[in-house]
Amino acid sequence: MTLFVVISSHSPDQCPISNEKARKAYGADPGPMMALAKKLGVRPIVGPLVSAEHRTFVVMEAPKIEAVREFIVQSGLVQWNVNEIIHVIPQEEALKEIELLKPVY
Repeated sequence: MTLFVVISSHSPDQCPISNEKARKAYGADPGPMMALAKKLGVRPIVGPLVSAEHRTFVVMEAPKIEAVREFIVQSGLVQWNVNEIIHVIPQEEALKEIELLKPVY
């Protein structure tokens, strides 16, 4: 499995805090989203973590980036968020890569 960080952001008028439709769709019950994640082979590892700047952060495990993208589309998150999917690796792996590279400067 591969790790991804998903950063989602929206305007205040699209936030479940102030938008009743968003609140009903994405409010208290995470069950439907978790069922969709399971169906697509996507697993949240950390989060969702939310900020007062109307951003959400989730670390997800998935077989490929397309599964994460499909989760964002099928869940409807694409309809009210700007979503960024970032492929990440654990620090231990990054440190191994560093040892393989010759410094440029």
